[in-house]
Amino acid sequence: MSDLRFTPEEFDRACSLLPEGTMWGDSLNVEIVLHIAQASRRAALEEAAKACDDLEVDRWNLYKGRSPYNGAEDGRANSYVEGESDGAGECAAAIRALVDGGINE
Repeated sequence: MSDLRFTPEEFDRACSLLPEGTMWGDSLNVEIVLHIAQASRRAALEEAAKACDDLEVDRWNLYKGRSPYNGAEDGRANSYVEGESDGAGECAAAIRALVDGGINE
């Protein structure tokens, strides 16, 4: 279990979640809480990245005039809307890099 990296803040938070009376030397309990916290963080980051993915596709569909759009809406073939799509894709990649430790947190 000890191959994961934890910040001091994550460690302190995990310790605060342990039941009262848990011994500091009981590292197994701390590691379990840390793993739960990291799994929750990863899930939340992936959910945020998915929202960016959805926005990327939506903006691209508007730019191209694809379903659910009919091509007559404002934004069709608009470079700003194309940029929104590109930016949302970059945002999704940046969020996923946080999970992999590729961006300083």
